Amino acid sequence: MKQYAKAKEYLRRAIEVSSQGESYQVLKNILLLENDLDGALELFSAAEKSNADSAGPRLTLSLGLLLAKARHRNDALQRLMMETKNGAALLAAGCIMQERNDVNAALARYKLASHLMPESAALWNNVGMCFLKKQKFVAAVCCLKRANYLAPFDHKILYNLGLIHLVMQQLASAFHFLSAWVNQSPYRGQAYMLLAVVMWNLGSVEAAKVLFEQAARIDQKDPLVALNLAIFVHNTTKDTDLISSQLRDFQERMQNLQQTTGEFVDDELVRAAHFLADRHPREDNRIVEEEMII
Repeated sequence: MKQYAKAKEYLRRAIEVSSQGESYQVLKNILLLENDLDGALELFSAAEKSNADSAGPRLTLSLGLLLAKARHRNDALQRLMMETKNGAALLAAGCIMQERNDVNAALARYKLASHLMPESAALWNNVGMCFLKKQKFVAAVCCLKRANYLAPFDHKILYNLGLIHLVMQQLASAFHFLSAWVNQSPYRGQAYMLLAVVMWNLGSVEAAKVLFEQAARIDQKDPLVALNLAIFVHNTTKDTDLISSQLRDFQERMQNLQQTTGEFVDDELVRAAHFLADRHPREDNRIVEEEMII
């Protein structure tokens, strides 16, 4: 009936009478349906402190997964590391470790998870990207293709397959997977950006230019999109005005990313931006160069 307000009222009453874990779980699900992640976190934090009857481990696990969803990584990992027999917890803990570039620790978690959820496309996608980080390309492709078999329309998997084939200079395969991603998700700038790189490597400069510009129009947040367009222009038309414009965009996007998510742009990207600023000296480029130091 989707009468969420009444349902929440009765569930809160039930929790006041008897702190049963099932009441917390159902209330959490309703809050998540309403996109109230903060409310769900507040609920389970209170539940953890009150030590709800016969539900401690389950509530701790749920809180860990919620914290991971909210990107409170340290608190999430502290709780998720307690669980070694739940596939979702192992996968979430591995994701956090992978984001921290602790690939070996992530793979150890994923290995445990593979026995519990062998048909998880997300798991095999993440394992594949760990192998890519270790430059074990054959293993990475095998894992990603298994993920693609399990979830053929998952855009992240298509993106990663396109990326790894591009890294391996298998341009036809890269084009195949990235084109599939664009057809499914025509409003994602990263897809156009990687397709542009493929076309550039194939020698089609005009097609690459159109795709780079399309990526920059669609994606107003990713610093890499702006930087790649600047690099492309530097290597082709040498249009200093356009390069300067993209470097300013890169700077703004980098700062917004740091302020909104706390994430930092990779040092190699910052060095590439400095290189372009040095090669195309302008007053606004010097400002970018000075302010891009992390």
